Amino acid sequence: AKANLQPTDARKVIDASLRLIEPEAAEKQVIIGVVEHENVPQIMADAEFLRSVFNNLFINAVQSMEKSGGHLNIKILPSDDGSFVNFEIADTGNGIADENLSKIFEPYFSTKETGTGLGLAIVQKIVDIHHGTIEVESVEGEGTKFTVKLPRANE
Repeated sequence: AKANLQPTDARKVIDASLRLIEPEAAEKQVIIGVVEHENVPQIMADAEFLRSVFNNLFINAVQSMEKSGGHLNIKILPSDDGSFVNFEIADTGNGIADENLSKIFEPYFSTKETGTGLGLAIVQKIVDIHHGTIEVESVEGEGTKFTVKLPRANE
């Protein structure tokens, strides 16, 4: 399918994905916080494609906290030079072992025994289609932070 990139409200996409995972988050004692900085520009995006990016990231985050609950914190802010919007998605879950960090965007890579993969290969592909980037930082046992950067829409 071809992505149809148009000016899109960043917060609306986030909210749509959060609505999907809220029941599971509540069940697992995961507290969700969203911080949106002032004057966040619109992004160039295909809202439907982008929803699957955030659906995947949020579901993985919630599942990483299913044993003990925790926090899922989302920040939406303009990049320093203003040409991108940054989405920081941080959880206080299991974290990802160092030796796995480089592999999480590979198709079929999974840390789950079921072996379904984390869906991050798809996430990477969709971010690429948006001319954006995705980065991950993680500390095992403490949590994971994904940073997705997407180009802003021109006014």
